[in-house]
Amino acid sequence: LVDDMVDTAGTLTRAADLMMENGANSVRACCTHGILSGSAYERINNSQLSELIVTDTLRKEHKSDKVKV
Repeated sequence: LVDDMVDTAGTLTRAADLMMENGANSVRACCTHGILSGSAYERINNSQLSELIVTDTLRKEHKSDKVKV
C-alpha cells in the first residue's frame, strides 16, 4: 500500500486487514509523512500489516517495531 500521509492509521490498517482476509500473503505499506497520532501505533501493532516504511520528514521516536524509517 502507498499513501502520502498516515495520521491515525485507521484507513491503512483496515485496508491491510481486508487484503489479508481476501488472500494476500502479506501487506506492507509506505508513506511520505508518518504523522502517527492518537491510536495509530495501537492500530498498526494490532493489524495484519507487516511493515510501514516512512520517510524522515517528521523526526520522532517510533513506538512500533513495524515502523521503519
